[in-house]
Order: sequence, then structure tokens, then C-alpha cells
Amino acid sequence: TQVAFTGAQAALGYPNSSVEISELGNPAILGTAVNGSVSLQFQGPVSGLQRLVGDALGVWTRGNIQTWDLVNAAQRTVSAQSGAIPYTVCDMGQPMFADFRGIGSISAVLGYGDFQRGKYSQLINPVLIDRLQSDQQTQDADRRALASYSVRNKNQYRLIFRDGYQITGTFINDGLPQFTWQRFYVDDSEDSDKQIQFLATCYGTTSGGKDLQFFSIANQP
Repeated sequence: TQVAFTGAQAALGYPNSSVEISELGNPAILGTAVNGSVSLQFQGPVSGLQRLVGDALGVWTRGNIQTWDLVNAAQRTVSAQSGAIPYTVCDMGQPMFADFRGIGSISAVLGYGDFQRGKYSQLINPVLIDRLQSDQQTQDADRRALASYSVRNKNQYRLIFRDGYQITGTFINDGLPQFTWQRFYVDDSEDSDKQIQFLATCYGTTSGGKDLQFFSIANQP
């Protein structure tokens, strides 16, 4: 299930291609069809939700990006060629996401009209694409993308993989991001061969501005 907040409303997206939007001012009340609450159908299982500029809600499926105008109750397609892997959409001042062809953003899609040309990760695609296209059933280890999160004070987009790896894209001077890889271990030894399998992750900051990342890992992957 995907969740987004659009100011005075909440939106929930489901694998059955539906999105439920709550009543205006009552984000816990959905499905009433009054006061802005609405049930919508999109073109595929919903893989990401994000509020866009103005009064629009961005809706990602695996194969396309669409929007819902919360004021005018209008639905439109932003891109019929690009979508998102579930839980890889996050806010970097503009929505960024990953699909099976790389890492990109809404502005790249709109600017180029083609995600293949508008992706940011072209230089690292030889090692990245294999992971983004990974099928657990055909791999010795589960290397699929699990989730992404942004570190706004460092201008970073981070993408976590289930096998303990992370890729970090750092945007410098509004140019293309510089990418680095990280690996997480069970202990302090980089020589450890014990596999980490991430199950879930979330991100936050302390009151002093320190970045915190939380993980749930399999006890015996």
C-alpha cells in the first residue's frame, strides 16, 4: 500500500490499481464520496504516490505516471513510457524514482518526453540495471530494490536493495548527481560474508538534525 498526504487530505494507493482519497480536512475518513473523498482507478498496480506542485497528486504504476487534480477532479497522463518500482518514489524538491531503466525525476520526464533520455543514472547503468531488473526467482540472492529515501540537507537520493547494498546520488550545483555505493554488514568486519537481507526501512532526523536510518533485517537470511 502506498500513502501520501496532500495537505488537508490523505491518499492511499493499492495493488488493485485503485487510489482512495480522503475527505477534505479528515484524512482518516475515506470512501464516502463527499467533501472531496473519491475512489479512482489507474492503469496498473499503484507503485508510488507523491504530492506535486500545486494541487496535483502524482500516481505511479510500473508502466506509467499519471496525476489527479484535487481541485478540478481531473485525471491526466504525464508519461505512458515510464513508471516506478514500488517504494522508490520520494521527494527531492521534485519527485525522484527508479524504474527498470534507471533513476530519474518528473522534471526529466517532462523535459525530455522520454525517460530513456531523461534518466540521471546513465553512467552507472551497467551495474545498476541488473539490480533494477532483478527477478528474485532467477537470482541466487534477492537483490531487488526495496525502498528509497531522501536526505534533503545533503541533497541526496538513496536507494536501498534487499541484499544490504545502497546507492547514493548526491546532487551538486544543480547538475547530474554523483553516485556512490555503500554496503551494510551485520558486524564491523568488512570481510564478513554473512548476508544481510533488508525487510523494511525508514528514515528520520533527530531534533539536532542528525540523520537516522532504521532497518528491519531477516534474522537468518
